[in-house]
Amino acid sequence: MPRISRKKTRELLMQLLYRMALFDEYTEETKTAFLAEYAEEHPDEEPDSAYFDPIFSRITERLESVDNAISGASDNWKIHRISKVDLSILRIAASEILYEPDIPTGVSVNEAVELAKKYGSDNSPRFVNGILGNIARGCAKTD
Repeated sequence: MPRISRKKTRELLMQLLYRMALFDEYTEETKTAFLAEYAEEHPDEEPDSAYFDPIFSRITERLESVDNAISGASDNWKIHRISKVDLSILRIAASEILYEPDIPTGVSVNEAVELAKKYGSDNSPRFVNGILGNIARGCAKTD
């Protein structure tokens, strides 16, 4: 079974995080059910689990830390005020910037902006880029 690209896997992760944000349910069971649905709908495709699983784990295990970085990097925007789509995109990229030294910051930001263009509002790409730029300037990678 062919593995889908990292770009497509990142998009799939964003969709899962969006669903989780809607229901405020960040569990392994939700992830498993989501991936089972995807496999059923796309039997010839497999997400890049070497990327998907560690990023998912980092986000869910450190959700408060990731959200604090996002909130701290955004002017007057509390987490609950950020659209669920933008928040899902930001969580992926912020997690990569903060905790994934093997993923260049520029790649994380660029991929997030591309997702924001595809799924967000007209203002999303600029908003996402600005917050991620603030995160990138304000901290070094950890772990």
